[in-house]
Amino acid sequence: MAARHGRNGRITLDTSSAGNGSAVAISKKNKWSVDGSVDQVETTSFGDTTKTFVSGLPNNSGDFGGYWDDSDTAIYNAWGSSVARKFYLYPDFTNDAGTYYFTTAFVSLKAAGGVGEAVTFEGTWVGATSGAWVTS
Repeated sequence: MAARHGRNGRITLDTSSAGNGSAVAISKKNKWSVDGSVDQVETTSFGDTTKTFVSGLPNNSGDFGGYWDDSDTAIYNAWGSSVARKFYLYPDFTNDAGTYYFTTAFVSLKAAGGVGEAVTFEGTWVGATSGAWVTS
């Protein structure tokens, strides 16, 4: 499999007011991450010759970011909502729309701006259900 450039990524999120709609592309975003790190719990005992560990559960969280789009007002429905939202991250939607990360997630958002810079819109998400990579 060839390496891919990140320019064709896409983030889709259920931005309906009740959180029960279809996921739609959120605009002007240019970065995302998925954190699937696994807790490693030390189990070293007296007399062991090396440290030992057992694996715990994987994380299911991440972030996304980009720029504010004043025409994309539906995203505000997810801001601080207590309803989990359908959430999809596509590494290369243009060339491989069948490969994506899916979960339902709670989303937190923040915006920032200043003199001499564009207004940014950053989000963090935590999984409400197990997340999974789907590959075509």
